[in-house]
Amino acid sequence: MYPEPIQTEILSIAPDRNGETGAECEIILPDYCPNVLRILQTDVSVTRKTCVPNADRLTVEGTAEFRILYLGEDGSGLSCVTQQTPFSCSLEAKTEEKDGFDVKIFPVACSARALTSQKLYARCTLQIRLRKDGKIPLPYLEDAAEYECKTETRTVATLLCTGEKPLRISDEFENETGKLATQICDCRVSFRETELKPLTDKLIVKGDMFLDLLCKAEDGALFSLRQTVAVSQILDMPNVGANPVCTVDFDLLYFTPSLREQPNGGQTVEYDTEIRVFCKAYGETEAEWVRDAYCAKKILDYTKTAFSVNRLIGVRESGSIRESVDVGSCTSILQATVTPEWKRLAYESESDALLCEGAWICKVLAVDGEGIQTALQREIPFRFQTPSEGCTNPIRNDTKVILTDLSWNLTDPAHLELRGTYYWNGLIVGQEKQEAVTEITVRNDRPRCEDTVTLCYAKAGESAWEIAKEYACPYGELMRTNELTEDKLESDRVLLILTN
Repeated sequence: MYPEPIQTEILSIAPDRNGETGAECEIILPDYCPNVLRILQTDVSVTRKTCVPNADRLTVEGTAEFRILYLGEDGSGLSCVTQQTPFSCSLEAKTEEKDGFDVKIFPVACSARALTSQKLYARCTLQIRLRKDGKIPLPYLEDAAEYECKTETRTVATLLCTGEKPLRISDEFENETGKLATQICDCRVSFRETELKPLTDKLIVKGDMFLDLLCKAEDGALFSLRQTVAVSQILDMPNVGANPVCTVDFDLLYFTPSLREQPNGGQTVEYDTEIRVFCKAYGETEAEWVRDAYCAKKILDYTKTAFSVNRLIGVRESGSIRESVDVGSCTSILQATVTPEWKRLAYESESDALLCEGAWICKVLAVDGEGIQTALQREIPFRFQTPSEGCTNPIRNDTKVILTDLSWNLTDPAHLELRGTYYWNGLIVGQEKQEAVTEITVRNDRPRCEDTVTLCYAKAGESAWEIAKEYACPYGELMRTNELTEDKLESDRVLLILTN
């Protein structure tokens, strides 16, 4: 007989809530900025401020900062202007789902145009994604002990806890390039998680912050300043356990750099920044449910409930890339930046692996053969794979790819060679559909008969459970009487069935 069940909580993954809004602004150039001759590049960074519940909606608010690189009319070369503008987007959410959302905002379709030589108009589309993971009770049969039950036991995923905490940093680093910067034209910040250390009800998160600043020298030439900064934060994470599987997000709230001259003629870059460190900790638990049931003395009707169990596949890989990019005809490269963009997550049966496909988005500032500064954008496909570990139905990709140590070399006027180190970290969640018997009703009693002994001629591969159910005899008794240790019969044989 099946023992009294224990209510088990398993991981629940709600469908993504997606929304879209626009951000736009007009920019009046300050007096110290040259008039616009030609816009080369427009980028947007997004800061999420609040996620406010209101009736049956969630309102996400924040700011979008436009960074526009352009050529000035005075021949001074590249200049940069920035402008922040607020945005707001409302998405549907049930009353009981108001808290615990993981909010991601992706800027797409960024553009800018010059209304006059001193006035710009910029806009972009913001795609907003809300995700929420939680716990749901595993379906189970309350009166299972009264019946013969066939059970399924699996190791399945569960959500242990979440933690969130801001991290503020004020620091500086030296400009060791030998060139003095007069202006910071652009700044890019990325993160990589390097270590997770659970401590009872806390989690120590360590990572690297990669800074890439595009600077302008006194002679108008552009050069890059790069710095790697170690960051760490302690999050309150009750029930984190000893060996959690975690996803970590470093959300940049703001980054403000400035230049400071040193008495010895050197230069330092000072910066203030705030980062939101957000972590979800997952674990595994043994879950058991009833797949089938019958009774030797009664004819039953039962109800099955469909549910999903999830599996976790942790990803932590790194490698190097070496790619050639067609850049037309160029004499020099001023700057090259590379960011990843995911396209697809799928299972490939031939290699029994999970495939993550996407593209490196390469933006290049270059000087062409006529000495004109120009901006180019290219896509370089990438394809990563990881063992599926039995997961054939991936439903979520919470992995991140970053590229560090980026270097480039103009091998000839038409080709740019890019080199760097990539890190692919995070979590892939796979899902399996299952059914559990959750309710049984007695249709009627089985007809009573004298004790009988039946010989059943069974073939190899048949299930002892199905045979016991067909003859309405106790499953355990059938196994003991015939000295069976496995449900599937290894060979053709005669089974002795005792019924009463």
